[in-house]
This record gives sequence, C-alpha cells and structure tokens, in this order.
Amino acid sequence: MNYSFIMDYLAYRRNAVSQYSIHPPFIYDIVNQSIRKKLTIKDEPLIIDCKSGNLKNSTMIEVTDLGTAYSGNRHYQRTVSSIARHSSKPLKYARLLYRLAHYFSPKTILELGTSFGYSSMYLASAIPAGRLITIEGCPNTAAIAKKNFVHCGFNNIILHTGNFDELLPTELSNSKPDFIFLDGNHQYEATLRYFNEFLSITEEHTVIIFDDIYWSAGMKKAWTEIKDHPGVTSTIDVFMFGIVFFRKGLTKQHFKVRF
Repeated sequence: MNYSFIMDYLAYRRNAVSQYSIHPPFIYDIVNQSIRKKLTIKDEPLIIDCKSGNLKNSTMIEVTDLGTAYSGNRHYQRTVSSIARHSSKPLKYARLLYRLAHYFSPKTILELGTSFGYSSMYLASAIPAGRLITIEGCPNTAAIAKKNFVHCGFNNIILHTGNFDELLPTELSNSKPDFIFLDGNHQYEATLRYFNEFLSITEEHTVIIFDDIYWSAGMKKAWTEIKDHPGVTSTIDVFMFGIVFFRKGLTKQHFKVRF
C-alpha cells in the first residue's frame, strides 16, 4: 500500500457522505437499499468454505498475466494459497457486489477478471434466475475457478478463458449484459478501451462497476474521464468500486458514499 493510495483513502473518508445527504431519489434508494442494507447470502457459507480450501492449497501454478499496470504480459509461478489470499475482494466488498446485483436484478452479468471466482459466485448467487458470464485470461486460474463453481453448485455461471480484447466484442454482441463488473487489466488505456466498447450496448438501465479506481494514477485518470463522459449521468464512489449509471432524467452528479 503506497503513500498516494493512503492519501486517496483519507480524502475519500473525509469527503464521503451518508445516505441522508443524498437528494436524488434514484441514488438515495440505491444507497439505502443496497450499499447500506444488510442481506443474508444463502450461498456464502459454501463460498467461504471453498476459499478456505484454496487458502490451504500450497500447489504451485503458472500464472498468465495478460496485463496490469506493473507486470504487462508475462508468466510467473505462484501458489494457489497466495492467489486466494491476495486476489480476492475483502468480504465487505464481495457482499456489496451481491447486494448491488440483488437490487438491480439483471438478466445477464458480465465480469471481466474471474481469478478463482469468489466475486463471480457472490454475483451469481444474487441472480438465481439470471446468468453470469465471466472471462479470465489465465487458463490455470480459470481451471481452479471452474472447480470452485462446481464445488459450490453454481450452474448459472459461464466461464470463458482468453484475452479480453479478443473475446469481449463477441460476448457483448451475443449476450447484451445489463450489469458489468470490470475487475481485470487495471491500466488506463485498457480501462477506457473497455468502457468505450461497453458503450456500444449500454441502455438506460445498464450498470457498470469499475474495480480499484484508486489503484494507480492511470486508474484515477481513467475514472475521471469515465465520470466526465457525456453519456454518464451519475456515479457512486465507494473507494474500491466506481459505479456508473446512464439513467435519463438525472442531473449529472457524482457521489462519494460512506462505506
């Protein structure tokens, strides 16, 4: 955790507001009914048990990294336990993903960046009548995610393995997702490129969540440009996530919400 990240977090804490300071009914209801509200997650014990098993697994696997701000395209060795420990979302944010998906009840969720599939399972758990399509660039981590999905009994998850740049155009064309979670390739250029591709299928009720919006200077710049895009009407910043809306009739506003 670097100095800039700490300062960004302190600034977020200083400026974030509660639901009582939010006036647009649409944003207030989201905050009150999903961000602040607690829900029981029926499948959570299974997901936690699955993660616990991975945390005890010292098997070494080769990771194919198709692009982060530091590593670029390369291969390296890591243990399953190390990946499970460092690549999964903090529990409060995994639960937030569930609540947001539960609130909006999308028919199709698209996730870019599966890793071992913990976030995938929280999202899929929220939409038992819908489907989640997730794309992972690393074949070995995708194989473990697939085992996790089977172990936890999820049959509404479709997992594709490959490069986002190659798979995304076809997936957007075929599936028309109404809820998108971008959790991979945290680079400025890639984030904006994917956002512009998302715009080809967005409708008024589409929701897009960007992960790690304060992760680097490039991600902060990308988040600023996304907020300023004329098609974006409102955003919610909960520090780790940036949530984007395209609802008509909203005054363009951006909210840092206490979480």
